Amino acid sequence: MKKLRQISVVFALAGVLAAQPGCMTLDHLLDTQQPVSMYGGTTSSYEEIEDVNTGWFGVLCRIIDLPLTIVADTVLLPITAPIQLTR
Repeated sequence: MKKLRQISVVFALAGVLAAQPGCMTLDHLLDTQQPVSMYGGTTSSYEEIEDVNTGWFGVLCRIIDLPLTIVADTVLLPITAPIQLTR
């Protein structure tokens, strides 16, 4: 019974992750309207969480995605830091 519960939680989490709109780091880097900045994906994700027009499911997806976005932004610091610092 305990194994079935664990499998159900894994599938539910996988479903939520599959349904979310995407990583905010990639959204930030691929958006031509925004200048590239350090931790831009994290900032965008946080702004979307704080936006009152974002629905509860969008907020849930962003909260789940936030740690992954922070990791991706940290990994991309060697690329984004020189871009932002040379401006």
